[in-house]
Amino acid sequence: MSDQQKVPVVGGPLDGKTWPYSSSQFLLVPDGIDTVTVVRDGEAVTLFGEHTYEMKCYATSENERKHQWEYVGYKPPKP
Repeated sequence: MSDQQKVPVVGGPLDGKTWPYSSSQFLLVPDGIDTVTVVRDGEAVTLFGEHTYEMKCYATSENERKHQWEYVGYKPPKP
């Protein structure tokens, strides 16, 4: 499968969309809605929550494979 091909996304905030295929096992998507700004050592820092998707491959027949990004979970921002 080419890196330029798009595969379906299942679950989470990107459910129903397509995302480019990748040979990576995980896709990490920052959640701009759940941002938190904190001050550490006098400097403002913005932290993001993170949605995680995992690339899955299923055999649909002897010669065909179906790839999709599946939602794994959400890691909230840490102040």
